[in-house]
Amino acid sequence: MKIIVVALFAATLAIPFVTEKPGSADPFVFQVTLRATKPGNVQIYYDIGKNFNEADSSTLPLAVGVEQIYRLPLPDARYQALRFDPTTADGVITLSRARIVNSWGRVFQKFSPDQFRPIQQIASVHREGRSLRIEMTPGSDDPVTLIDGVKPFTLRRSWIDLLPAHAAWFAGAVVLVWLIGWAAASRWSAGALAWARRCPCRAIAIAAAAGVAWQMHPVIFAGRSLVSPDNGPAAMLYQGVPTLPGYEAQPNSAHNADVGAMMWHHVPFSMVEHRSVFRDQVWPLWNRYNRCGIPLLGQGQSMFGDPLQWITIVANGASWAWDAKFVIARWLFACGLGLAAWQLEAGLAGALLAALTSAFIGYFAFRYNHAAIFSVCYGPWILVAWSGLSRSTGRRRALWGWLALMILGTLMTMNSGTIKEAYMLIAGLHLGGALILLFSAQSWAARLRKLAAAAAALGIFTLLSAPLWITFLVALSRSMTSYDLPGAAQLPVKLVIGFFDGLFYRQLQPDEIHWDPSVNFLALLGLGWSLARWRLSLRIPAWRAVALSALVPFSLAFAIVPAGVVVKIPFIANIIRVDNVFSCVLLIHVLVLSAFGWSQLLRDIRRGAWIAGGPLFLAGLAVLLALYVSAARGYPKSGFFTGYAIALVIAVTVFPWLAARASAAGRWGAAASALAACAVLTLWQQGEYRQSPFEFYTVNPGQRVDLRPPSPALEFVRRRAAEPARTIGLGLNFFPGYGELSGIETIYGVDPLESRDYDALARALGLDHVWNWTGWDGEEAVAARLPGRDMLNNRFYLATHTGAPRALPGLRLLGQFDLDVYESPSAWPRAFFTDRVVPCDSAAEFAREVQSGDGRPFAAVSKSDFARIILPQPSRKVIPARDYALNTNTTAFTIDTPGPGIIVLTEAYYPNDFRALLDGHPVPYFRANYAFKGIAVDSPGTHRVSFSYWPEYFTLSLELGLAGLVLFIGATLWMLWPNERVGGNPLHLG
Repeated sequence: MKIIVVALFAATLAIPFVTEKPGSADPFVFQVTLRATKPGNVQIYYDIGKNFNEADSSTLPLAVGVEQIYRLPLPDARYQALRFDPTTADGVITLSRARIVNSWGRVFQKFSPDQFRPIQQIASVHREGRSLRIEMTPGSDDPVTLIDGVKPFTLRRSWIDLLPAHAAWFAGAVVLVWLIGWAAASRWSAGALAWARRCPCRAIAIAAAAGVAWQMHPVIFAGRSLVSPDNGPAAMLYQGVPTLPGYEAQPNSAHNADVGAMMWHHVPFSMVEHRSVFRDQVWPLWNRYNRCGIPLLGQGQSMFGDPLQWITIVANGASWAWDAKFVIARWLFACGLGLAAWQLEAGLAGALLAALTSAFIGYFAFRYNHAAIFSVCYGPWILVAWSGLSRSTGRRRALWGWLALMILGTLMTMNSGTIKEAYMLIAGLHLGGALILLFSAQSWAARLRKLAAAAAALGIFTLLSAPLWITFLVALSRSMTSYDLPGAAQLPVKLVIGFFDGLFYRQLQPDEIHWDPSVNFLALLGLGWSLARWRLSLRIPAWRAVALSALVPFSLAFAIVPAGVVVKIPFIANIIRVDNVFSCVLLIHVLVLSAFGWSQLLRDIRRGAWIAGGPLFLAGLAVLLALYVSAARGYPKSGFFTGYAIALVIAVTVFPWLAARASAAGRWGAAASALAACAVLTLWQQGEYRQSPFEFYTVNPGQRVDLRPPSPALEFVRRRAAEPARTIGLGLNFFPGYGELSGIETIYGVDPLESRDYDALARALGLDHVWNWTGWDGEEAVAARLPGRDMLNNRFYLATHTGAPRALPGLRLLGQFDLDVYESPSAWPRAFFTDRVVPCDSAAEFAREVQSGDGRPFAAVSKSDFARIILPQPSRKVIPARDYALNTNTTAFTIDTPGPGIIVLTEAYYPNDFRALLDGHPVPYFRANYAFKGIAVDSPGTHRVSFSYWPEYFTLSLELGLAGLVLFIGATLWMLWPNERVGGNPLHLG
């Protein structure tokens, strides 16, 4: 029977291969290496019997200034001729290595540079070794070449072409399923199970490690990275691929997964924190590298309180350290789910399956490398703590162990790098935990005593975490965000099957992009079986508690609670992506509930009683599929999805039935193979791969590289900047966030909490890139934006290196390196004294003064402050500061003042959050130049000035945190000293 199971598994696994290659990936590509001097599009036209036309063509955008491989899809067809349009602009294109290959790299035709014959809008072509230099005529928009010497040929996909690429996949999967069946029938399997029963915690930890190692094997063993610039790819130093110097790019698509948040926000934060801790020995409170200065700890996303974050801080943000953090976090996730399931009496088998398979969920592909992964990965430990508390022996020592774990798990979740996901996970999982305790089988007196102890522990957590949440609330009150206006994006309940495999969601999105979190169909099988066996499930108090708790996030994510109600709920109204955030909370509940179903399913299979829950499960699955079909009618479905969906249905219906039949016949090896086949078919698409036959649908992390490789241009800027000055990149060069990585200040940033004043000023000055940081900041706008950037102390400009020097108005070229470096001679100093003060109450007023002025620095203050400042008739003196000393939180400088006036520091103003010192004495500061800081001086002299960021109430928050620490230590000593019971039942942890 095992042969039948394995053969059916192989046939089912092959279905997606037969139905179609991945959705938007054609089987063949025209591959060519190009270097362009100007933006545009490259396009290949193919005559397949209809002459050249737009429908029969493929196009891609050109990266500027970098040599890059372009892969233009070609369909199965018979080809008569090829036309190649190198660009849609003028400039120069360098072409080499043109060929037709299939999706696995087999070469079908090669084309030499001499075969490209110019037809129109091309001034000259010149052979340079194996390359062709094509110079377009000035002003051209449609240059054309024909590829000579092309005889009619046919491209047809065949199983012969696919076999070498897919053979390893099939062979590996078939052997795995066969070996699991063999192992289940062997003698040592009984010994392994006996050991797991004796040492369940160790068994769960090992199962979790095995599952994570399998799921993340390219990152752990093959030098791949979740923080590679190839992922996406993510813009970094350069606007084109490769986005960093020193490596050969192998870009891959993340299909709308938000890879930028990690690369532009969290990875840079770890480097800022490294400088703060190891260079400056201060709290990492302020981020001077973005937006002329912005709160760091106050963003609520710095991860500074996460113990695992110290791996990346010590390593200065190295990619290997971030990968290590991701691996450990996923293990914590899988292990936490397994332990929670086991302590909730879901059964050891279900707990082991939860630990082994939980790494294979669609959420990790949807989020790819987002910090929300850490929020979700730490969350299960809140349930572990509550379940352990519920089952505690009642001795104070054991009780305090679970309470301490509750505090640690909540602290780690809060410090995981998100606000929306982390805070909702904390709320949702503590609700579930409290219900677990209240539903437990012990006296009400014991339950209430434990509930009071948990409340006390959460009170200690509130005090311990005060420096984080108080600082966040202070920063939030003085900032603007993109979530200020209420909104509620939710999912229709008809799409609920998509929660169990994200590919169902993707069929409704353009280009099958990722859209919402999901788990996997194995979880659907477990949850469905526990519902199909509802009479047994309802007898389990923990199942009832978790199921009741799960209804809250389910109702919010799937619009059971309508959007009109959601937008009236404080905080939740500003989440916007309610579907995303509450799916995070829901998935932990669902995976725990699934463990109950898996254990019950295995018991039914061992008894050969598939009929006990099978019909009801099949009916429920049919309802989910029918709802999806009715909601997705009219949306095109990829061939891969069709075959994959069929395979999933077979996996969760036919193979459990086969396992039950084999078990009833005493064929334990065949039963184990059937269950293994079910698991592989439902989980393989959620894995990570170095290379796979379906790269369009799997996560294929890019190569691990140095995220701060040497850049001659940046080294030149550092040497040139004798005094503090800011730098920007033109186009998409020096992308926001890379300033933090490189330690170079800029006027842009991707921070979620933004200064209202700075944003308003940027809009008034026409500096679109400040709020539209993913947009193009072109060279053509340099002259118009120069006065505003000068005022912001923006001295250096980095542009794509194009060979021949080019002039940019108002700037002078300093050097040509990997990027061309320009300087603005008229940039204002970072700090200066002036006796010219003008009254301005709006950003528009100040912007007009800047844009219509003579380019020299001046000070503007509000009209109320202006009325209090008494200055003599101004002689327009401007004195720049000198002798700067900068650290993470402080800017200090020396300045000469010839008389009364104002000292302006062009770093962002936040009221009551700075300590200003003049010659060592505290002085009041005020808003100057609309978004920055100023102090008044009333006498001549040489002064030492410093501004240090110390958020309002931060001292209070540290005192509260210290009080929490004292209470934690005191509670620990008190709890560990006596040996008294507070109620409950003993539970051996193994």
